[in-house]
Amino acid sequence: MNELVRVEIESFGNENVVSSRVIAEGLSKRHADIIKQIEKILPNENVRSGISISNYVDSNNQLRKQYLLTKDEIHNLLEKAGVYATEDMEV
Repeated sequence: MNELVRVEIESFGNENVVSSRVIAEGLSKRHADIIKQIEKILPNENVRSGISISNYVDSNNQLRKQYLLTKDEIHNLLEKAGVYATEDMEV
């Protein structure tokens, strides 16, 4: 059964983006694993424009990196992970 996952959309410049932490939580994956997947697709010139690096403060009060992804790049990341959106799914 497919479960609807609500995500928190943030504004970054002129774009609506979703953080890698939110993606990890929605997919029930470790954030470190999502970071690795993103860093695998980053060398692609066409992808880079839709992904920005950012920082956040974790529960131990330490500064950590995260990525902010546009809708198109979320689709690319999900496809790399073997998760394909159907017509009735919206990311």
